[in-house]
Amino acid sequence: MTAAGGVWAPGSRELTAALVASVTLVGSETLAIATVMPVVSDELGVAGYGLAFSVFFVGSIVGVLLAGPATDRVGPRRPFLIGMGLFGAGLAVGALAPAMLVLLAGRLLQGLGAGVIPAVGYACIGRAYPEPARPRMLAVLSTAWVLPGVIGPGLAGFVAGQAGWRWVFGGLLPLVVLTAAAAVRPLGRLDPAPAILPIGGLPVLDTVRFAAGVGLVVAAVDRLLPFGLPAVALAAVIAAVGVLCAAGPARRLLPAGWWRARRGVAAAVTVRGLLSYAFLAVDAFVPLVLTDVRGRSVVFASLAVSVSALVWSAGSWAAERLVSRFGAARLSAAGAALVTAGVAGQMVLLIPAVPIPLGLAGVAVAAFGMGLSLTPLSMLVLDQREEVSTGRASSWMALFEQLGFAAGPLLGGLLVTAAPIPPGLTRGLAVAFAVAVAIAALATALRPRLLPVAPPGRLVATPPSR
Repeated sequence: MTAAGGVWAPGSRELTAALVASVTLVGSETLAIATVMPVVSDELGVAGYGLAFSVFFVGSIVGVLLAGPATDRVGPRRPFLIGMGLFGAGLAVGALAPAMLVLLAGRLLQGLGAGVIPAVGYACIGRAYPEPARPRMLAVLSTAWVLPGVIGPGLAGFVAGQAGWRWVFGGLLPLVVLTAAAAVRPLGRLDPAPAILPIGGLPVLDTVRFAAGVGLVVAAVDRLLPFGLPAVALAAVIAAVGVLCAAGPARRLLPAGWWRARRGVAAAVTVRGLLSYAFLAVDAFVPLVLTDVRGRSVVFASLAVSVSALVWSAGSWAAERLVSRFGAARLSAAGAALVTAGVAGQMVLLIPAVPIPLGLAGVAVAAFGMGLSLTPLSMLVLDQREEVSTGRASSWMALFEQLGFAAGPLLGGLLVTAAPIPPGLTRGLAVAFAVAVAIAALATALRPRLLPVAPPGRLVATPPSR
């Protein structure tokens, strides 16, 4: 069944509200837990601090890759409810955790559930909304991240200070129940994928192997410190095992030709991952630069992050209005160019003599470019259902975005840990920022490969003739 009218029309408003609520909930949890983890580690031990984020990431890969095919097979309601159940169970385990090992188990469950939400959401957009309404729904979901970005960290800190960090986990449980209940009816109206599409079984074993391999590669980067022959040798062995573990499943799980950005869906999801890497490789360190290099307060740095979230949302709404005029491929390339310029502009923050507002202008340009590019990139994928089923394509979109966001801070984090104070800090971040600029430029250069493989005719997939 397909909803009629716009995103808030009578036939769509229940589904829209459920998807927005789920994205807001996951976004709030992600930012809130990051805020209170220092307090958690004080009570349960610092040994598992990094692992708390790593196991969440590995779990989310599994959830993302299984949710799309499951949505194709049985429709979105069952995978969504299972995802929300896992997410809620993880919050409950985290709230009651007596030791760090138990908390890590809860974080793994949270990641499994959180990975399901975006994959099911993208599949619902591709299957339930008419084509003219899809860009607006993508913009609405982008806006759903604004509220967690603006008030989430501060609220989490307040709750942890007043009632204890366990309430940051447990306090979200009622919202999980309400969101799941609100989604039952609208998701139940959506059918599985048409029988004519090659759906196949759920790739559980391949998914677990791929996620474990990616996790080992991430762990290998962490093992590079302190720099030296033993650390590099150990990291190389761990990374090699991870690559071998993930390589076989990757050939079956990922779109064919993704590594060479093959024209069509593969190029669109690859560009999505490259832009995610480039943006967060810089954005994640802007607060550190403002506080440790430029001497500004933490409050000032947090405001820069909040403004970035607002500008990203503005870019998404601009894309919603412009995509029918310029076409998805052209608009996404323009957004990628803005990301490249914005990331490059932020490098001036590392130069004390340059006024800070110039660097913050780069933050805004990059964030606007991300909003402007990701919406049409999503539409390029969702509009090519002749090439792949909607559920599987939705998994790819969410996966490449997650991989990009996770990989982005790795190089900078490694260099910052190696040299945590200026001038070493400045030099290390300059290298990480320069790599991000190159990655964003590569994404911009792939614009010719974004043109769809399927025959033209859809409004959003091909630029208008002039």
